Amino acid sequence: MGNVNYARRAYPSVIYKNKDIAQDLMPFINSFTIIDNLKDSLDDVDIGLINIDNKFLLPGYCLERKAQLVVDIITENWEYTGEVKRKIPCGVYYIDDRTFSNSSVSVKGISGPIGSMQDQKNSDHWENITLKSLAEEIAKKYDMELMFLAENLNFSYVEQENETDLSFLQKVVSDEGLALKINFNKVIIFDESEFEAKEVVRVFDLKGKEIEPGWQIREKTKEIYDACSVSFVNTQSGETEATTYNRDGQQIEVDKDTKLKILKLNTRSLSRNVSKYAQKQLKKANQDEISFSFTIIGDVSAMSGQTFKLINAGIFNGKYMISRVTKGLNPFKAQIESYKIVEKTSEENK
Repeated sequence: MGNVNYARRAYPSVIYKNKDIAQDLMPFINSFTIIDNLKDSLDDVDIGLINIDNKFLLPGYCLERKAQLVVDIITENWEYTGEVKRKIPCGVYYIDDRTFSNSSVSVKGISGPIGSMQDQKNSDHWENITLKSLAEEIAKKYDMELMFLAENLNFSYVEQENETDLSFLQKVVSDEGLALKINFNKVIIFDESEFEAKEVVRVFDLKGKEIEPGWQIREKTKEIYDACSVSFVNTQSGETEATTYNRDGQQIEVDKDTKLKILKLNTRSLSRNVSKYAQKQLKKANQDEISFSFTIIGDVSAMSGQTFKLINAGIFNGKYMISRVTKGLNPFKAQIESYKIVEKTSEENK
């Protein structure tokens, strides 16, 4: 039998012009970072290279602008000796930023298509259209698929006014209390609360060895609200109406002397469901009331949208949602940002 290499390894796979160029780049890579966002921002990849003899200025070595990169992380013998190679898909990116110096090169890519989707401002309008159909039309315009994981909503009229297609779609989705993510050449629209309700994928122990020193739990009161009030003009009566909902989703009456801290909104969502709009906007505003950021070494599975349970954290024990993961190599580590999920009172003490 030949010699078998059981060394524990983690390294990237980078498909560029239908070829994996990672091994060719490895002698020159001094940093490799992937940012995985849950929503609202595109994902990023940043490859840092040592620019020996200006090698990466040459046509055969210079990674071209707008080119596609399919990025994975490969591990060998990671969880145990003899474990087969594992491929962790990280995304499809498009090179949008290159920085060159005498000593180094930075090649950055984003998960959305480069060009008019995020740079060109357009004006348009639609009548009697669903959110899914609207999103599908925009996705197809940029040769992307739509993954729709939310309740479909009906809009009588939608107007895009001097906005990029990306910012317009993000706004429509956000106003309905939903979330949007772009990666793997897909526009993904989902209900974050449904992700929060899923079973936890792992447990993190604040006293354990997995979490590096330097973690931070933050609890804040600024821009955290007790209730949400929505005022709008009734198109039939012409009068202004207002309705207020508390954190438990109950409609309440408040007077001018109330001690409650109220999020005041002067518009309705396109679907015109005031109750759902108020509750979702209140939940979104309060999402970062308790946040937890930490770093783990050797992680290959953490990704945005996963839930976990935090233990040995005293009053901050509970269920959390990962909102952002920054993965780096050499060493392979993951910096995780998360928020505490507010669960129903009846479930909190189980």
